[in-house]
Amino acid sequence: MLIAPPPPVPIVAVDRPTQVSAFGSGVLFSKRDPSTGRFKLWYTDTGRPSAPLGVPDRAVPFDADLGPGPSGALAVYSRCEREPRWDPVEDDAPPNYSLGRGCDLFELDLTTGVERRLPASSKSADETQPAVWKDGLAFARRYASGKNLMYSRRGGGGSRRMPVGRADGRPNGVDLYGRRLAFGWEYPGPYDGAASDLWLDDVVTGKDRRVDRIRGGGLTTISLTAPAFEAGQLYYARLCQGDESGCPHRSGLIRHRYSTGESARADIFRYDLWQARGAGVTYVLHDGGGWRSCFNTATGGDPETCTIQATTPQYG
Repeated sequence: MLIAPPPPVPIVAVDRPTQVSAFGSGVLFSKRDPSTGRFKLWYTDTGRPSAPLGVPDRAVPFDADLGPGPSGALAVYSRCEREPRWDPVEDDAPPNYSLGRGCDLFELDLTTGVERRLPASSKSADETQPAVWKDGLAFARRYASGKNLMYSRRGGGGSRRMPVGRADGRPNGVDLYGRRLAFGWEYPGPYDGAASDLWLDDVVTGKDRRVDRIRGGGLTTISLTAPAFEAGQLYYARLCQGDESGCPHRSGLIRHRYSTGESARADIFRYDLWQARGAGVTYVLHDGGGWRSCFNTATGGDPETCTIQATTPQYG
């Protein structure tokens, strides 16, 4: 007999979509300050209340990732002179960070509170969507031509270009674990909605493997995004965007064992907007108001309809 999983545990409420990242029992996310309309980077841990971190705010949610460093947890993120245009009502997702300009990468040591600009930043291109693991860093780079590429960097070495599959796309979620780099890659599909692939690259050998593919859609689009590693497995989401009537049996949470290529699926609600994984817990950004914008779009009221929830999905 199957035992029902425990109900989700709310962690924090937010009023706009945000990427969520987890490492161990720590959770990193963005939260809008209603008094300014700007976003601060927030962190919470087991037994510790959620609180903003001491870094400058920005006009859109952070593209932040949480991972291990030499002395504890590190947060990495971009900062842009000109933020990407973003409409949380129309986009059904966090911003397209590749549209930012003057973007560089930064790192915050959560133990010391020290922030530094990362050497992977360049003057001739824009760097966004970083992911960190110990002395490794992965990130997206956009050139003046409009082309997006993925790069990795280890220790004091130079940046290495990674395979991306399609040349006309852009990343929509990145995570790094040792020598393994996972990212969602969104690109124009044959239908109205965008297509997306989920890629797994080896940052040492440069070999790449496509784990999953969605060829796009019409009124409903499923986006492959929000990759997260844990214990030899890759977790990611098939997120529903657009008309929710086309989501059943297409969207879901996926657990992929990359040593064997086996995958398992767990249910996800049609108004779940992101996922992260840490210490055996899956964190899901859920819009209880059914808007996918984290606020009531009809009235502009009912703020903070989204909660980040700690869950234990049943994969099968």
